Amino acid sequence: MRIKPSIAKYFVLADPSAREFLQRDNSLLVQLEKALYGLPEAGKLWHELLRDCLKACGYTHRPNDTTTWKRVEKKDGKVISVSIILVFVDDFMHIWKTFAGSDRIRDKLHADLSTKGLPPLKCSRLTENNSVSFLGLSIQLLPGFRLFVSQPGYATALAEQYPFKRKQNSPLPPDFNSRTVSEEDQELLGEADVTRYRKEIMSIAWLVRTRPNIAAAVAHKQTRCSNPRVIDQKDLDYMIGFIANNINAGIVIDCRDTQLYLYVDVGHATHEDKKSHTGGMVTMGKLGEGGVPIVWKSLKQKVVSLHSTSAELIGLSDMFDLLQCANDLMQFLQPGRQQLPFTVFQDNTSTITIAYMGRSSSHAKRRFIEIRYFWFKEHLDGGFAKLDYLRSEDHPADLLASVRSGAEFKHFTNLIMGTI
Repeated sequence: MRIKPSIAKYFVLADPSAREFLQRDNSLLVQLEKALYGLPEAGKLWHELLRDCLKACGYTHRPNDTTTWKRVEKKDGKVISVSIILVFVDDFMHIWKTFAGSDRIRDKLHADLSTKGLPPLKCSRLTENNSVSFLGLSIQLLPGFRLFVSQPGYATALAEQYPFKRKQNSPLPPDFNSRTVSEEDQELLGEADVTRYRKEIMSIAWLVRTRPNIAAAVAHKQTRCSNPRVIDQKDLDYMIGFIANNINAGIVIDCRDTQLYLYVDVGHATHEDKKSHTGGMVTMGKLGEGGVPIVWKSLKQKVVSLHSTSAELIGLSDMFDLLQCANDLMQFLQPGRQQLPFTVFQDNTSTITIAYMGRSSSHAKRRFIEIRYFWFKEHLDGGFAKLDYLRSEDHPADLLASVRSGAEFKHFTNLIMGTI
């Protein structure tokens, strides 16, 4: 490692024998005895240590993904125990069922770490009387083996760091989709305020991990990061008021079915440049029937669509990979066999008709989405997925595709996130 001259001179003062290793430019060339945190070598060595340890304990990782590990024990052809380990750098989550080797894995990791001069792991076990923290998420075990995942500490810090006028009942004003913005509110923010705006919206975005009900509002405000206006900053202040009014909000996980479903909806021409907005959500089980959302996304479409049907087809194309990735993960974890074709819920009958009937039901105004359409239709024809109609009033992805408030917002929030 090369130490720059401005720092090397202090090494020489502290240890004069280091002078003989000075280079012509007065930098200092040194060889590390151990990897320092933050250097590329450290990440590589840490990964190799962890990988070798888990393999020695009988674990296999997901193909092309060394963050998800699994060990299955069988007897007479029947599974008697399952152990799953999730890894994020140096944070681990261990989930097991009838597995007697959890302490052995911990001891093995501690032994391997000690040989490298690293401190032992700090472990915490989830019980009804003891919640755990993982990557900033607070995970609580509720009666009936339900989980409640939230970020109360982070939400409190946001409410204390950023100003708001009063507590709110929705993430954006009720008239957000129909309001007229005054010339004063359309003025662009100054340079310092732009920096603050970007920092604030990205800080709020971290809450979307446990609060899908704010995903659409956050996505809309993220599109203004290049040139935020006064009204956009007011919207963020309003959003902080909503967070302050719901510090302990989170999502209840009460999984009763492992079958995957995809919900996709689109808000047509909802942005000021008339581009549409897509919301997508993959669930385990049907929402409203014990289903639980496991991944969700809310984003602005990249093209302007002449018709809502075209926008819906683009939305299907944009969100279909969520279902594919979730299916890949489920195949590795194998909590239960998936039934094909997967159901994709849509609230636009014209979109469903075009998706199945093909070119004969289309016309020139939709030709620009042919590539997206044919890519998606292959999965319909191949029996991987099917489209089912679900009316807008019951479609949970509506909350991810459009900014809602009032009774609609509460209805979809309860449907998606559950209540405790």
